[in-house]
Amino acid sequence: MSNQKDYRSSKGSQKKKSGFLSILLHYVLPYLVINSIILFFVLATPKLKVNEATETDDPAVRTLLVHVDSILPIKEFTAKLEGKEQNFTKENQNYIISLTGNGNLRISAKSINGMMQVSNTQINSFDENPPVIDEDNVVLGSGYVEFTVSDDQSGVDYATIYGIDKDGDNLKPTNIDEATGKVTFSMKSNGLTVYVSDKSGNQVTGNFTLEESPYPKTKADEETAKDEDSKNENSKNENSKNKDSKSNTHNGKSGNKEEESSSEKTGSSKNHTGDNSEKNSSEKNSSEKSSSKNTSEKNSSHDNSKSSSGKSKSN
Repeated sequence: MSNQKDYRSSKGSQKKKSGFLSILLHYVLPYLVINSIILFFVLATPKLKVNEATETDDPAVRTLLVHVDSILPIKEFTAKLEGKEQNFTKENQNYIISLTGNGNLRISAKSINGMMQVSNTQINSFDENPPVIDEDNVVLGSGYVEFTVSDDQSGVDYATIYGIDKDGDNLKPTNIDEATGKVTFSMKSNGLTVYVSDKSGNQVTGNFTLEESPYPKTKADEETAKDEDSKNENSKNENSKNKDSKSNTHNGKSGNKEEESSSEKTGSSKNHTGDNSEKNSSEKNSSEKSSSKNTSEKNSSHDNSKSSSGKSKSN
């Protein structure tokens, strides 16, 4: 009996274990696997590998290769340089973008599940700076000018260098040393403008002037000299007019001062004459008073003499 019970209990436990394994294998694991696969494809995102821009036969165009690694097919691919759509071609999983300038390149790839990968790349492959003329090492000799040019990106286009003098004549360099960048022009006038370009089309200008040229003056120089002489003469005439007007103004003020001084002197003379007349009048009155006093004294003395003579007679 006990053996039968043990057999039954072991058989029941085996049934329970097999039922759990069956559920795990037939329901749980498939559910997990299927949902994992679904989640994997739902969240699958393309991967972008952006290479460096390379030169082409056209110096104004660069190409950029982008490799897209994606399990799912790519639904949409775009490349925008500073917001402007760029042309591209597709070769398997590679996208070749044509570039025409520097700036921020925004690349985006979207797969059929809607997941998108974006990459931003700064493009600095294009030469947008003009050549440089070394102003510190310019040589102005007798009848020539020599200077040095350089360009660190696309390089100087020595074949297109030219100059224009004051008469408007187009001149070509007399000597070019591409190894050192030295360029020489003949300079038979008082001014020369040179134009230097690089291989990307950027251009720089340089103006060279001799204060005293050993060569005869050109027509432009003569016209400039005439204009300067005319300006100087007009300036002298204006200065002379200004001086004359200032002199007349000064003379007028001086005349007014003299008149005022003369009138003051006349008034002073009149006052002095009046004072003298008053003084003479007072002296005259004083003399008259003195004479009347003397007369009265004489009369008094005469009266006294008369009375004394009368007294002597009575005695």
